[in-house]
Amino acid sequence: MMIRQDRLGGIPLKRIVTVLLFCSLGTGAGVIWAAVNHASKANENAPLIPDIRAETDGLIPGGIQVPLTTAQLAAPFPLYRPQDPAASDSTLTQVWVSTLSDANTVGFEYSSGLRAFLEAWPPGKDFEQWASGVSADTGSGDIETVHGTSAWVVAPDANWAGSPGSVEFLLGGVDVTLIEQGDLSKDDLLRIANSIA
Repeated sequence: MMIRQDRLGGIPLKRIVTVLLFCSLGTGAGVIWAAVNHASKANENAPLIPDIRAETDGLIPGGIQVPLTTAQLAAPFPLYRPQDPAASDSTLTQVWVSTLSDANTVGFEYSSGLRAFLEAWPPGKDFEQWASGVSADTGSGDIETVHGTSAWVVAPDANWAGSPGSVEFLLGGVDVTLIEQGDLSKDDLLRIANSIA
């Protein structure tokens, strides 16, 4: 997963406080969206998620936990998600968005322990070349096929006992990374990856 933090959004403090207040009160995505949408009327190009540069213990460094509907409004790309018994919207436990790069990274955690990260892939960058290079450099993982395209797949325990398995591939210009937390096999990861829509 490539986490890029090269763009910072200038958001007024009033907007940050409004969004965080509604998030902390847990009043729901509709209210959060209304507060963010109202605050952004002065700057139509302002991102929906504030640039607070907060350190967290969540899925994404500098991210905030939000409802799925808020992440869908904030992300500048489609939020592809698995449709599998081990990972689906019904088993979703956490949704996080980056506050450091205009919501260019979104993270999901499922009750199975699977984590999924999505971010826009740089235009013009060749994924297969990148994945082959990483696989060769690290001596880890294989290039396999997911959704008819190349995927970098690292089997669980491939690097050391207990190391997580992962699958990374592109879908519609979005870099999708799945990371298991110890209970899923390589075949499980590939099945879940192919269920993403």
